[in-house]
This record gives sequence, structure tokens and C-alpha cells, in this order.
Amino acid sequence: GVLRSCAGERLIIRRIGCDVFGKAACGSPGINTFHLKLMQVTRMSGLVDQIESSGNIGKGMYANLEDWIFFSRTQDRDLHVCVWPTLAALTDADSEPYAVYSRCVQDTGRGSQAPKFLMLPFDAEKYYSEFYRAALGASQIDVVSMDFRDRRLRGALAAALQQGATVNFVASTEWHYAALTKEKQGTADIDDIADAASLESEFPGQVRILFAETNFYSSLRNTLHHKFVTFRGGNGNVVLTGTTNMKSGAIRRNLDQAYIFRDAVADAYVAYVDWL
Repeated sequence: GVLRSCAGERLIIRRIGCDVFGKAACGSPGINTFHLKLMQVTRMSGLVDQIESSGNIGKGMYANLEDWIFFSRTQDRDLHVCVWPTLAALTDADSEPYAVYSRCVQDTGRGSQAPKFLMLPFDAEKYYSEFYRAALGASQIDVVSMDFRDRRLRGALAAALQQGATVNFVASTEWHYAALTKEKQGTADIDDIADAASLESEFPGQVRILFAETNFYSSLRNTLHHKFVTFRGGNGNVVLTGTTNMKSGAIRRNLDQAYIFRDAVADAYVAYVDWL
């Protein structure tokens, strides 16, 4: 409303997805929730800056643990080039967003570049396969997220653990207290810790569950809001990050973005995990 009052018709709002919080259930096809967090600034020079984040533009910027990535001057190497036509297709009832995105990726060759960009739910299978491949190549895996309830992702971690890897889960203390009190705490449901706890029980000594102390119980209600996994191995570090909650419904039904980074960016995430 404030922006509308000063920008008038220059402010354009387009709605995508169904009302998952409304009374009517969302149908099986299409997008449930618009969960992208991507900002693009086109300068008068023609250069483009892009910003993506695990967090929302709001209180979480100062209250939550979040990760932000700045893509500066992306004119020559734009990971997000296929996002914009896909979003346009999602607002057009006569378009086929899946076909638009697939055709764009094929035409631009974006699927073969490093770093890699995945747009969900279109790349859901790629998300699973990239996670599995990175897990099998890792000696240590750090899952830094409040959401990890997915059969296939759990299976990938189990496969890595069977090969001798170690796995650390890092979440807010809500996970612990929700499981302890059998009541929802902050953003955590009582069974959010279940997959991590079952892996800890199945692979004693190889799995640790660590908690960042947050004041989720106060009016500020801050939390750990990351959604990333670091994979450490003999061939270097890999990080899978972005906006995607690691739950099957989110991976297959929400509009999200994910990135696979190596080299300096992955090393920075690993250093952050060690600090955390």
C-alpha cells in the first residue's frame, strides 16, 4: 500500500500459485506457493545486479540466521535468464510454464554451466540427483536447515553414511523443544526432527544434531532460516543452497530456486558452518 501510494501504476503486482492458506485445497497440478526470493536491479548502464536469499525482505533480515548471495554484473553470465520467461508463462493461463522453462534451458545451455541453477518444481528430479551425487562424494555433510523431512533426501544421507561419511544437522532449538514437549514450538512441529533423529539412532557416532540457541519464544521470534547443505570431500567442497525447504511437498509443489556452488563460494559456506 505504501509503495502504491508513491509509485502509482509503476508498481506492478502479479500473482502466481494458489491460496495454500485459504479454505479451498490446492489442486494437484501447478504451483502451490511462490517461494522464490530473487531481486534484479537493471542499471541505466545496462549492467544487472541480482540478489538471492534464504530469507524474506522483512524482519528476518535482522532477526534470523540467513544467507544472501549477490550476483554482480551478470550481463555476460546470467544464471537466472530462464526465470523471467517462466514467470511470465505462469501468469498466462494459455502458456505451459514447464515447456517454456525446459525450452529455455535447452536453448541457452544453462543446465551444463557451473555454478548450477535449478528452478523448482521444474527441476525437482535434478535437485534429488544432485543431492545424491554430492552426498556419495562427501566425507562430511552438514545440513543447515529447519526443514528436513523427505524420504529420498534421507536415503541419500543414509547411503553416504553407509560409506563412512559423517553428517551434522544444524537447526534452531525449536527442533529440540518441540520434540521434548510434544508441542509445536516456534516454527517447528513435533516431528520435524524425526528424520535426523532416526539417522542418529541408525548410525551412532556418525550423526550429530546441533542446535543454534534462538529466542523463538519471544515477540521477536527469530530462528535459523537457512536451507543449505555443505558436502566436504577429497575433490573439494560443494554447497547446495537456495530457498527450498527440504520437504517433498516443497520440492515438488513450490516455486523455488536452488544453486550448486563449488570452489570459493562453497568454501565460504563451509567456513560459516564451522563458525556456527
